[in-house]
Order: sequence, then structure tokens, then C-alpha cells
Amino acid sequence: MSTVLEPLKEVTGEPVSRSETRWKVKFTREHLALSAILLLSAFLGLWNLSINNYSNEFYASAVRSMTQSWHNFFYLAFDPGAFVTVDKPPLAFMIQAAFAKVLGFNGVSLLLPEALAGVGGVFLLYLMIKRAFGTAAGLLSALMLAITPIFVAMNRDNNPDSLLVFTLIVAAWAILRAAELGKLRWLLLSGVLVGLAFNIKMLEAWIVLPAFYLMYFLFARTTWLKKVLHLAAATLVILIVSFSWAVAVDLTPASDRPYIDGSTNNTVVDLIFGYNGLGRVDGNENGSGGMGRNNGNASQGQLALQGGDGSQATNSAQRGFPGGQNFQAPPNSGQPGNFGGPGGPGGGAGFGGQPGITRLIVPQMAGEFNWFFPLALLGLVFLSANAWFGMKKGLERSRRLQMVALWGGWFLLYGIVLSFSKGIIHNYYMTIIAPAEAALAGTALVMLWKSYKQGGWLAWLLPVGVAATAFYQAYILTGFTSWNWWLSPVLLVAGLGTLVGLSAGIFLRNQPLGQKINLGMVGAITALLLVTPALWSIRLLSTSLTGSIPSGTPTGAEMGGFGRNSASASSTLVPQAWLDFIKSNLSGQLTLLLSVVVLAGVVIGLKFLFRKGAGKFFSLPVVSAVLLAFFLIGSTSFWINVAQAKSTTSSSFSFDRMGNFGGPEGGQTSQQLIQYLEQNQDGYKYLVAVSDSNSASSMIIETGLPVMSMGGFSGSDKIITTTAQVEQLIRSHTVRYFMLGGRGGSNNAVSQYVQQSCKVVDSSLYSASNTSSGTGSTQSGTTNTFRDGRNGMGGFGGQQALYVCGS
Repeated sequence: MSTVLEPLKEVTGEPVSRSETRWKVKFTREHLALSAILLLSAFLGLWNLSINNYSNEFYASAVRSMTQSWHNFFYLAFDPGAFVTVDKPPLAFMIQAAFAKVLGFNGVSLLLPEALAGVGGVFLLYLMIKRAFGTAAGLLSALMLAITPIFVAMNRDNNPDSLLVFTLIVAAWAILRAAELGKLRWLLLSGVLVGLAFNIKMLEAWIVLPAFYLMYFLFARTTWLKKVLHLAAATLVILIVSFSWAVAVDLTPASDRPYIDGSTNNTVVDLIFGYNGLGRVDGNENGSGGMGRNNGNASQGQLALQGGDGSQATNSAQRGFPGGQNFQAPPNSGQPGNFGGPGGPGGGAGFGGQPGITRLIVPQMAGEFNWFFPLALLGLVFLSANAWFGMKKGLERSRRLQMVALWGGWFLLYGIVLSFSKGIIHNYYMTIIAPAEAALAGTALVMLWKSYKQGGWLAWLLPVGVAATAFYQAYILTGFTSWNWWLSPVLLVAGLGTLVGLSAGIFLRNQPLGQKINLGMVGAITALLLVTPALWSIRLLSTSLTGSIPSGTPTGAEMGGFGRNSASASSTLVPQAWLDFIKSNLSGQLTLLLSVVVLAGVVIGLKFLFRKGAGKFFSLPVVSAVLLAFFLIGSTSFWINVAQAKSTTSSSFSFDRMGNFGGPEGGQTSQQLIQYLEQNQDGYKYLVAVSDSNSASSMIIETGLPVMSMGGFSGSDKIITTTAQVEQLIRSHTVRYFMLGGRGGSNNAVSQYVQQSCKVVDSSLYSASNTSSGTGSTQSGTTNTFRDGRNGMGGFGGQQALYVCGS
């Protein structure tokens, strides 16, 4: 049983009575259904979480550094020596560091806050939708969000996106309360939360502000003058909270803090409006860290080293890939410009495809989040018109208009920005749209059903909406035909059957038998629409999410064309391929087919839920239990495969198969190398200096010792650029060993100095699997191969050499 505190009714929108201030014990169907959905969300977020290890090691190494000192914690130091930061604001990683400090530094402690944030977001979405549109809409919207593949993926990953989404959902809840009550304090709370979200992922948090402002200005229950004054006060709060950390860091002397990774002038403000801000929109992403970036006009940062000259060097080369390397797409990859390899400056086509109106609706991107797009789009129009023209003025109408304005604005704003941005767009960014789409689609389905039962021309919208969604899901699956070949035809047939059946059912809606048939068809098609995203989310429980670019699709290959394209995938649609596929995946396919039948039957049984005298077999607790059992059964074959393999395979959700860009960011560092460096550190501050942060990540995680990233995330930051700086590092006993090569390459001046003035270390001293010729001052072209079979610490392969400098 659950205990409900009566004063908390204010949160759910029910009237509050002064006499109802005592505890009451009440157990309802609604509570059971909500509990089942929250348990499902927790299951998808928490189960087998350790399989992901440290996930994105670039961020994990920063968290380990942050746990070592308050200085590192505040300045978001990437390395324990506080030489450089990561290219993000600190709040999400501060939360992770707090969990790591309490629970110990391990993969689960870093991923736990994201998983909890996912459950919290599902719960808050339910509360908000229920308040305006009722329990059924709230439950269905929460369920849709809970099973959205990219939402689940990010809840199992240490990228900051899940915490960003949760913080903005809380901000949305606060501003809805402010609009309903006309109270400034709620609006200021929303402003504080938006400011905190800004300190999770900078300008991405502000994209939703026009929707917030417009909703409050049009529909807040207060005077026009107060609306203007309230929004002005909220804006001030947002600016103060948003820029508090940036101003504090930029006002700190450069010699007393780490270099700001991703910036061109060693300031957070430049990072905000450049690489992490407007650069993502216009493609001019000067700074560090990504593909297709134009560094030609980047102003040069200064290195703040005690005793260093701080001189600068320029590099006017345009980099089409980190470190200026020429990228060759692997076999079967997409064509450049069509979800192909990295593009030129800006690189937009290298990750998220060509900018344009179709970017988010093609299978490669839509498979992450867009499973209910037709219903969401129809819902935006229908719900707006229905509330504006079809309801009398009052609290209920006001709440609905507020809700549609907020979630509709959220949906459109992020959709437009992500569709037309010319800079780097990763598939996992789509998790920010998931709450709005779930809110609109879930609410639309319930409200369209109510309109269908009333008859009239609006009744035709329900069959059109659900059929269009089924057809669209079938289209999405055409990009993933090697994963499953039969669901797409099932969706097409079911969509067509539902369209015809519900259209005919309009004329029979007043007949008892017709009502039952109509409800059964709606229940069945709803169940079918939930199947594919749910099963894709379940797959994540047995798949390791590693690397910097997680995905919720069955294969990361569809992301940006780094794997097979849809043309090669469609070659499986021949009879022999069908037979081979069924033979090799028999247990999984039977489980999926059984899941479809079970879930369809369960939802048809929903017709008994709200009828008086219905049998206990059709009660909501039983239905909820069957739904949860469906998800557990659906994953059985995957657990069996994992158990039989006796080991976890590498992630199919990252770019690990495609150029080694995914997987553990820096590769698995050789234990012999770590042991050699620790034994010969000889009082120097840093264990070793490497070209880029990814090359340093795994070593920092394993040792907790300072490792210097001379070029930041991708090796292109202008931090160490001159021979004078290198000499000072050596003279001041800061760095003794240099590892040249890696993902980002090395600065030419630095490389030449190290090669000419230092000695190459015989690789046999730190790697049993490698050999090296000579110990002179010239590079001998050694190749370091680590435990995961990759070449080079940076994960791209190639040659690296370890040099020792000084006496």
C-alpha cells in the first residue's frame, strides 16, 4: 500500500482542504500503474549498469580528478594536475563527483545520477500532463518517454544530457506552476533551474526559453504589467545563475587555474559562445574537440606556466578531422554529405547528416527518438485548437493552453535548431526532444480517442493519426532491416487495418459491440506502436555503452554513415537472407513475436478497467504486472546470449567498429607502460605529457596521477605551442616523459624539439609486445598496441613514441 499526504494534493492539482491535513492510506489503480511505469524506467536505467564500465572515459577521468581537491572540483580539471579542463560546464560532473566521493570512484557511481534523473523526469512528466489532461494522458506520456531508446541510452551514460533534460523538466514544472498561480517565486525558481541547466550544457539550455516566456506571457493568470515585470526579474536571475561560474573562472588569473579546453582564448565566455554555442549552429566551431573544425582563424590562447614566456604559435591549417588527419571512411560507410564521413569545416554532415527539414525524420536519426512523431505533430495542432476554440474560459482551459504552449514550443524549438544547425550534431542530442514528443503524443492519443467517441468530423483524426504513426514506424525500420525484417510489414498491415476499421467504426460507435471493437483496435495499435522502441531500449541492458557518442539504435552504424548504409542493409530482403536471419536469431524473434501478441492482448483488456464490477483478472494491478512481465520476457533471449558468451561484447551503440572513435576513449592503457612511468617519474609533477585528452583518459582513471594533455580534447588546443614552453616544463621538473602521436597528433614545433633534444625510450622497456630500434634522438616509429587490440593511445591507431627529456 502507498501513503498519500493530503497537503501534497496541491502538487497534483487537486483542491486542498484545511480539514484534510492528516495522513491517509489509499491504494488506487492509478498509483499501481504509475508505480509500474516508474519501476520500468528504473529497471531500464539501473539494471546491469556496470556493463558500461566508465562509459565516456574523457568525462570519467575529469570526475576522478575532481574528487582529489576542491580546486579541481570547482574548475572542472580534466587531470589531477589541473592543467586543462574539459570542454563543458561543471554542474553535471560535480554531481557525479559527489556520488563518486560517497560511493567510491567506479563506473556505477558515475552513471547512477543519470539513471535516477531519468526516473525523476518520467515522474514529473506524468504529474504535469495529468494536471491538465487527466490520468490516462499522464500515464501514457510517461510510458512513451520511459521507453524512448535514446532517453534510456543517455540514462545509462555519463554524458551530461540526462541531467540537463531532468533539470529543464523541473524548470518546466516550476514555470507551469508560476503561470497557473501568477506567483513570482515560482517563476524565479524556474529561472534558477534554467541557469543551473546552463551550467550543465551551456546555450543548449536556453533554446527552450522562448517557449517558456511566450507561455507565461500569454497564459499566466495575472495582469499584463506583472507579466512583464516578472519575466524581467526571471531574466535577471537566469543571467546571474548562468554566468556565475563562467565569470568566477574568467576572473581568476590564468596561472591559478586550468586552461579552458575548447576555447580559443582561454576563457569560458569564448567556449560558451564559440565551440559550445553559436559554432554549433553556424558551423564555425573554432576551438578543440571535434571533426570538421576550422581552426584557421582561431585566436591563440596563452599558457600560464610559472617562469614560461607565454609566447604563441599559429596554425592556419584547416582541419577536416582532429589533428589534421585525412579521414578515410571504412568499407560500407555512407557517402560524404549523405550521412557519410566527416565533412569539411563545420562537419555537420559528418555526424547528423545534412542540415535541413528532413534531418530528424529519416531513419538514421528518427530511430533514436522519433517513434511517435505523427501523433505528436497532430497533437500539437489538435490540442491547441481544441483548448482555444472548444473550451470555455476557466482554470482547465488555461492549464491546457499552458501545457500545449510549453511542450509544443519545446518540441518545435529544439526540432528546428537541431534540424538546421550546420555544426556538429550527435544523435544523442535528440534526447532533449524526447519529453516534449512523449507529452504531445501521449496526450494526443487520449484526447483523440475522446473526440472519436463523440463523433463528428474530428473523429476521423484518430484513425489517421494512429495509422500515420504505424506507417512512419515502418519507414524508420527500413533503415534497420538487418535487425528485424518482420515488424515493418506488421506495422504496415496493422496501420492499414486500423485506418479502415476505425473509419468504419465511426458509424458503429453508439452500438455496444461497435464500442468494444473500436476500443480493442485502439488498444492493439497502441500496444504495437510501443513494441519497437521498448525492445530497442531493452537491448541496451545487455549492450555496453562506451565512448563519447552513445546511441539507442540497434547498431551505431546508422549514425552519420560510419557503418553500413541503408542500401547495403536492404540487401538482406531476399528469401535466403530471411531464412538465415531467422535461423541465427530464432529464440529472439520468437520472443519478439510473442511480445507483440501478449502486449496487444493486454491493452485490449483495458476496456474492463474502468467498468464497475469488472473481474479482478482485468484489474489494473494485473495489467501492470503483465506489462512489466512483457518487458522482462522480451529481454530473456538477450540475457541468454550474454550468459553463453561469458563475456560482454564491445558496444554496437558507439563508433567502436568504425574507425575506433568510440569505445573507451583512450583505449586500455598498457600496464607495463604505467608501471614504467611510475617507477621513473623521479619527482616530476606529471607522469607523462601526451598530445590529447583522450590519450590521457584511461591512464588517469587507472592511476589517479597527473597526465598532461598538451592539446586538449582533440589535440588542437593551443596550450603547449613553443619550444620555450617545453624547455620550461622540463627545467621546472614538471614533465619528464613525452608521448608523441595519438589521436590529435602533436604540434610541429613541440614534436621537433622533443625529437631533437630528447631520447626515445626503447619500447621493450614498457611493452612486451613491441620492439624499438635505437635509443638516439630520432623517432624510431614504434607502435604501442594495448589490451583492446587498438594501435595508439588515442584510439585512432598509428605510431607513437615515448621520449625522456632532461637528465
